[in-house]
Amino acid sequence: GIVESVHVVITDGNGPEREVDKRCDVEVQLRRFPHIEFTCHDNSLESCLTRAADRCGRSISRAVERNRLNGIGM
Repeated sequence: GIVESVHVVITDGNGPEREVDKRCDVEVQLRRFPHIEFTCHDNSLESCLTRAADRCGRSISRAVERNRLNGIGM
């Protein structure tokens, strides 16, 4: 596949209730494409992970499309 590895670090800031204190740092290593890094923040772990997974999918799709348009094959 295109994804070689995914590294996820989840942290909980333990701030006041209702504060955005969950953080999900993601690094995706792609085969023959630049790696992708991003961070998501939310007030619940479930929402934070869902947002990170959605963003990961969109980022990979964009990288593949960008390289396809530039004539770089998979």
